[in-house]
Amino acid sequence: MSTDAQPVAGPAAPAPRIEPHVLILASALVLTVVAYIGSIRFQFVYDDVLQIVRNPLVHDWSSVGTFFRKHVWAFASPNWAGNYYRPLFLLWLLVNYSLFGLNVVGWHVTSLAMHLLATCMVYRLAARITTDPATGAVAALLFGVHPVHLEAVAWVSGVGDPILAVLAIGAVLAYLNAREQPEHRGRWLAVSLAACALALLDKETGLAVPALIFTTEWLLAEDGAPRGALGRANVGTRDRARAALRAVVPYLAVTLAYIAARSAALSGFAHRDTHTSAATLLLTLPSVVAFYARQLLLPINLGLYYDVEFVLHPTVTNFWVPLLLLIAIAAGLVAWSRHSRAAAFALWWIVLPLGPPLAATIYFVPGELVHDRYLYLPSIGFCILLAMALRVLPRGVRVAGRAVLPSLAVAVLAILGTATTFAQSVYWASNLLLYNRAVQVAPRNPKARDDLAGEMLERGDGPSAIRLYHEAQQLAPDAWEPNYYLGSVYLRLGKLDLAEKYLRQAIAIAPSNPEQHYFLAATLLREGRLDEAEALARFSAGRWPQTPGFHFALGVILERKGNLEAAHDALAQEMRIAPGDEVQAALSRVDTQLAQRK
Repeated sequence: MSTDAQPVAGPAAPAPRIEPHVLILASALVLTVVAYIGSIRFQFVYDDVLQIVRNPLVHDWSSVGTFFRKHVWAFASPNWAGNYYRPLFLLWLLVNYSLFGLNVVGWHVTSLAMHLLATCMVYRLAARITTDPATGAVAALLFGVHPVHLEAVAWVSGVGDPILAVLAIGAVLAYLNAREQPEHRGRWLAVSLAACALALLDKETGLAVPALIFTTEWLLAEDGAPRGALGRANVGTRDRARAALRAVVPYLAVTLAYIAARSAALSGFAHRDTHTSAATLLLTLPSVVAFYARQLLLPINLGLYYDVEFVLHPTVTNFWVPLLLLIAIAAGLVAWSRHSRAAAFALWWIVLPLGPPLAATIYFVPGELVHDRYLYLPSIGFCILLAMALRVLPRGVRVAGRAVLPSLAVAVLAILGTATTFAQSVYWASNLLLYNRAVQVAPRNPKARDDLAGEMLERGDGPSAIRLYHEAQQLAPDAWEPNYYLGSVYLRLGKLDLAEKYLRQAIAIAPSNPEQHYFLAATLLREGRLDEAEALARFSAGRWPQTPGFHFALGVILERKGNLEAAHDALAQEMRIAPGDEVQAALSRVDTQLAQRK
């Protein structure tokens, strides 16, 4: 008999339990990738072509300093004052170009990666303010697959909004850490202020970050409540205000520095291209906010443009119904927020990020009052509120000890969001699909037809382009753009009488726009009407002296008139602005004629 002892098998160790919030968050990331996987192969569309493909500044690291001194479109419109000061966004484009060149796949991968990072940040924020990781994970799931984010994710140049979301959430989370960890307060506060500064340099909506810090402190300034807990208010209004003001002072200092840098770069904080009155803005805001509410609640039939117009004369449908609906929604949300500090926090995350785009409506041109990308940051608060609402659904039916209805509702919303996002993303695959979709979604928007007409021209379909420009002109008879586009197309086709007709109509509507004078000068040059052409070309070159092509046109006209000295000066100026073979050839030709005269 063997004396070797045999080990006695004990009970198997239980497998490690995976927490529900981990599974939900993992599902959120997987479904987000599924929703946007098709976008990886999409083309550069919309502003990408000019802003990335044809922008020499984002192709060269020596341009970094220019990002902080000029507006986004300075390379293409150096004489336009501009309203977009976004150095960090341009730096992102430069980094991507350095990594991928014009291989669009890489650009889409990094855009999707930034959206995934923003989704994770939403989880951190929601879990923190609700003190429930599962609710935070559900909020992240709803955020990741929400279709309203298509413009910000499937469009390469929309990446500024995911970047802003990461920085804005980061600023608030770091501030919360500074409150909760006194021993590391200085370090976390520095991180929070740096994130705020970067958010401002990324996009104008970053102006909401100091306001978010203020409301965060307002909600947390409570006597007897643990640091960082969103409990009931026991502190008086005056004490709350003092605490919130003290908290926001460093962020206001950062904001003032940003305003100074922006104003220096843009020669002013902002510039109006339209003459929209404050009264018109107030009449328009209810319909704009109602539109955004609908996009959050029912994100179908999405497009690049929408038929949301300035309200000049209030009616039941364009003013009173939206206003009453918003009042009812606001009353319900406010009532909810009074019983839940987390709900109040989420509500402010909807309202405050919408502030900058709503205030900027007065600067927007007709046809572009709303865009889905403006909802990227506000949707964070919406998804948190929705996740909280799902948490309190009736829990009567249970399976394996778990409530069925809340889980089923989350699953249905996640599947619907993923499928809707995937299906509607295809319209961002190319300009042709995008602009056709724009016309379908916004049939009364002339900008949609203008863009589709331009794409038709790129594809050599002149007749379709002319038809679309005429339709845009009928939709907006007082707009200069369709007339200008028609004039330039007819000039290209050699129909000089029609080119002159529409360019003069455009000038009559917008007499200060030098581009229209430039094309009319080119038309009259081809007709041999040199004196009129010279006057128009001088107006263009004098109005926008740094715009490529204007001095060249003037130089060619002056050469035709025999004024070679003035032609030399104009062409030499063009060489300083935009040197090229054609300009150099014209300058050499004029210099040869001048030498022959001597």
